[in-house]
Amino acid sequence: MVEDVSRTPATPEKLTVEGGASADTLDQAFARLEGAVSRLERAATLRPAGDGDAVILRRENDALRGKVGDALRQLDSVLAELTSEGEGS
Repeated sequence: MVEDVSRTPATPEKLTVEGGASADTLDQAFARLEGAVSRLERAATLRPAGDGDAVILRRENDALRGKVGDALRQLDSVLAELTSEGEGS
């Protein structure tokens, strides 16, 4: 059975296994991000936008893109730290 990870928040503890990154865990983190973006895109296309709604959706989309960008930067940072720790061993 495949675990539904679409709503499970990523934490540094979940991104490391025995001092290294787990490829499965990182794949799950990226899958969650992709799922969130996909759900937002679907919601934006299904919901009819009125004049004010388009502005609100644009703001919400921009805010979410910022959060996703922050999450990706955090993942990059964790990966860079794990890579540098692995090279120093």
